[in-house]
Amino acid sequence: MKKISFLFLAAIWFITGCADNNGKSVSSTTDTIPGATSSAPSAPIPDHHSTALQSIMDSTVIRMGRMELTNNPTKDFAMLMLIHHGGGRKLVHETLENNTDSGIAKLAKSIEVDLEKEIVQLNRFVIDKRYQKKQNESKASNELMKAMTPASQTSSPTSDSKQEEFPRIMITYFQTANDMVQVMEDNGADYEISGFAQEMVARNKSYIEQLKQLAIHN
Repeated sequence: MKKISFLFLAAIWFITGCADNNGKSVSSTTDTIPGATSSAPSAPIPDHHSTALQSIMDSTVIRMGRMELTNNPTKDFAMLMLIHHGGGRKLVHETLENNTDSGIAKLAKSIEVDLEKEIVQLNRFVIDKRYQKKQNESKASNELMKAMTPASQTSSPTSDSKQEEFPRIMITYFQTANDMVQVMEDNGADYEISGFAQEMVARNKSYIEQLKQLAIHN
């Protein structure tokens, strides 16, 4: 099994860190993914400039970068998206626990419901016998790893306000997922997962527009 190089991701550890403004470390709980062989790495060194939401985003990117590819693009996509969705759930939970804005709370709860549904389907793809055969090399799998890195690069915190940060972080979160779907489509994705992915993209685009409206009003 090919081990992914994470030199770029390692640099993130020293740039962003994984703590909120009070120095409280964010949990690095391992995501449970059927068929995954590597566990989540330790949280990066805390940095007082990193907000709680940013820390969750950064640690999610690091866990994705640490995943060992099977080089079966359908399974790799599903496994990466499970980690991605796990990070999304943490972003939502953090927001609901520490935000009283009714508009943000309503949208966060709606996002959580859709993430839960998609996680169920992603788990089915991971354990599907059709996608268990390992391959020696996969351009699609390698491109997937490149597609997920913008999440950390483009979401550096600009404000400590949850009302401003949640829309900004989540827009990047959804755009990154859509980029990964595009990689799958460009590389001849399996018909079944392609249909699932396109439905996910449609929901993501809808959420992006709603988040942009929230950002304008906050």
